[in-house]
Amino acid sequence: MTAFLLALPFFLFLGHWGLIEPTDARYAEIAREMLFSGDWVTPHLLGLPYFQKPPLSFWLIASGLKIFGINEWGARFFQALAAFGTALLIYRTHRRAAWILAASPLFWIHSRLLSADMFLTFFVTAAWVMGYGLRVTGHDQRPLDSKVDTRAPCPVTLSFAVALAFLTKGPVALLWTVVPMMLLNSPLLWRERVRVRGSFNDSNVTLIPAFSLQGRRGLLIAIAATVLALSWYLLVSFRNPGLLSYFLDVQLWKRVTSVETFHRGGPIYYYLPLLMIAFLPYIRYWKSALKILWADKTLLFWAGWPLVVLSLVASKLPGYLLPALVPFAIAIGRAIPEEDRNWGWGGALSLTILFTFWLGAPRWFPQLPTIREHARVLKQHWSPGDRVTVLSRKLYGLTFYTGLIPLSETRALNPAYLILKPEFIFCEMDQVHSLPRAVKRSIQLLYPSNFPLKSTPTPLILLSTFKSAERGAFK
Repeated sequence: MTAFLLALPFFLFLGHWGLIEPTDARYAEIAREMLFSGDWVTPHLLGLPYFQKPPLSFWLIASGLKIFGINEWGARFFQALAAFGTALLIYRTHRRAAWILAASPLFWIHSRLLSADMFLTFFVTAAWVMGYGLRVTGHDQRPLDSKVDTRAPCPVTLSFAVALAFLTKGPVALLWTVVPMMLLNSPLLWRERVRVRGSFNDSNVTLIPAFSLQGRRGLLIAIAATVLALSWYLLVSFRNPGLLSYFLDVQLWKRVTSVETFHRGGPIYYYLPLLMIAFLPYIRYWKSALKILWADKTLLFWAGWPLVVLSLVASKLPGYLLPALVPFAIAIGRAIPEEDRNWGWGGALSLTILFTFWLGAPRWFPQLPTIREHARVLKQHWSPGDRVTVLSRKLYGLTFYTGLIPLSETRALNPAYLILKPEFIFCEMDQVHSLPRAVKRSIQLLYPSNFPLKSTPTPLILLSTFKSAERGAFK
């Protein structure tokens, strides 16, 4: 029953929103093309190879599409399952932290919008909680847990969780797992190496290091995990000569050093406001939670070390913060006094607001960057041979919903092409007046039908062209 209640925030009304441009729709479209092409090694986007991310997240999304069909629920199922699994992993050690995480606005939103970050968060959490032997004891446990919990670390779980995290998002997985774990066990940082770590300043965390893989069995585990982690990289690099240098130069070095390459820059304090938003419902416990986090070296290295590094690199996105939310949720859960029976009201209010927005936003904000209704109208009017042109931006959701790959960007902006009158045009409303006169004379607004063409602001609109002048034209 508890697992069912914990799953509700992640799965309830999961398919209510259409795919959101660009990231949500891009991941879904890559998975759809992978499923239909049968090529599970080389991801494709709009028919072109896509190597910006390793394939594990695409494999999982494609599996959801295979099981549930080509729809939002199928695309988002395993994303929600990863979020639920992350909460369930820490529920084993700290029940309140699981509910705190589930009610976090940042965590909840990313459980419904596709990206690799939620899958990475699940594998990182599995590495720490199951593989590294982290357990939390104290007032929030079941009656006998603090006495009988003798769970030992599992080198196999740790190794393969790290390998799967590497297959999800590449070397950044090591930043969240291997590097802080090695630092925790480094004799350069501690005066003595001890078998059991934790319990710093009355901390409730006990850490049993599992990072040392000794003997023949340990060597075999390390080799198997390494082969799993590198298998796709080696195979796809063999199929595509020169790809290894692209991984190292563009996807690793330029993400760290260049803002211009991916246009995802931000100040060094970029993640601090996001942390506040993530746990806004529990603002009164922040001070105590920060003291616990600082005193507990395990939680500090789990969350703090990667955040320091990510704050210094050039490329920044809110999703990069997700793996750090887990140790912060544990710290907040431990900061709540045992006698406090009202701690859950903030989370309940947060989930109420989030679900209200999720259910009402498509009606309240028709300019949301989702293409589902546009695609539905297009399918009603489209015939084989009709040309579809996108003037504003790439619309990955359009291809996901219709299977059509529209002509877009530079060629579509060529007035010579537009004079040929493609049958359907996607553009923003303020782009209508820049269309060639010959096209403007023969266009009709298909969707949304309740917006006059001369109005502002500028939502995405779908136009059709036709030969009959008697049907009326925009002038």
